[in-house]
Amino acid sequence: MQEVDKIVQSLSVAHADCVKSLLAEDHAYSDISLEIFKAYRANCTADEIREELGLNLKAFKVFERIIYRNLLSFYQIEDKSVKDILLTTVFYAVYGGAAKNQKEKSEELEGLFHQLKQHKIEQVSPCLLEELLSIHKSTPLEAVYKHLHTKYKNQEKNNHRIFSQFEKLNQILANNHKTKSNFEKTIIRQYKVIRVLAEENSNPTSQAILEISKLMLVVICSQTQLLLEKSESIDGLFGRLRQLIEKQPFGFSKFYLENIYAQLEIIYLYKEDKAKQASEVLSSVNQTQLEAFNFNFPSKLIAKQIKESRQEESKPLLPSKYLEILPLGRRDFQNDPLHFGGIRLSCS
Repeated sequence: MQEVDKIVQSLSVAHADCVKSLLAEDHAYSDISLEIFKAYRANCTADEIREELGLNLKAFKVFERIIYRNLLSFYQIEDKSVKDILLTTVFYAVYGGAAKNQKEKSEELEGLFHQLKQHKIEQVSPCLLEELLSIHKSTPLEAVYKHLHTKYKNQEKNNHRIFSQFEKLNQILANNHKTKSNFEKTIIRQYKVIRVLAEENSNPTSQAILEISKLMLVVICSQTQLLLEKSESIDGLFGRLRQLIEKQPFGFSKFYLENIYAQLEIIYLYKEDKAKQASEVLSSVNQTQLEAFNFNFPSKLIAKQIKESRQEESKPLLPSKYLEILPLGRRDFQNDPLHFGGIRLSCS
């Protein structure tokens, strides 16, 4: 899962202003929630903000949750299924709700942990397990919950590492127009870093990042030899990745992955001369999704690639909705067309 501070810090100025406006509308909580939001934008840490505002951890988490819900609202991300809503239930069981004795609290949290496991999203359980560990301090169950908390906390840390490396991969892709000479070697090297991390910490999230990295290189950079890793077709990779994304816990990581997946699908369909299907996929994506952080995925550069391909090969025009986000006023993009693909390198 993406932490609230990370989501806030990655917002564009325009999106941050919109979210601030939403927060300001909630007069009952806006004084504190806006202060936390502004502090995160200034790269302050949670501990620094809590100390400045004089909030205990649980109160701070509740105000932070208000920011999170407004972020979801701005991007029109809705938690509809039982699996999605479960995360909100877990949050308030840990940080809010009516006071309960230790036995009632333990039974509630244990039940929620089993529900997370049932839905195969127990990777989001560290805060819940930390609470259970605190409840069962100096009891026979302390060792059990300490083991579980350590396991999932380490998984969480490792997934944040792979998110960071995936952002670097996207940054390499975005900077291709500046570093053409070493582009293929650099991006393949970064893919290998992600592959090692995913193999060392295999879980649905790390595997989703690995497979979407592979798909990016295949679709955008023509590194089709990567399909030999599992002896599959591009369509097979799309299908398997779709399943992995569906398994992700509700939240911004899943949202970003869905946005990247949709853009890769548009590019692939367009390159396969399936402009009508590409337009159908595009119709389900709004501009706010394209302009979201999306792990640094360079939506503007990819849109430029489609436009140049259409101009060079006289392919049918995609709706202007996708192309209008291009930074056409910038000289470097106008005079320095992108050229993806080319050299194919070994990824073994």
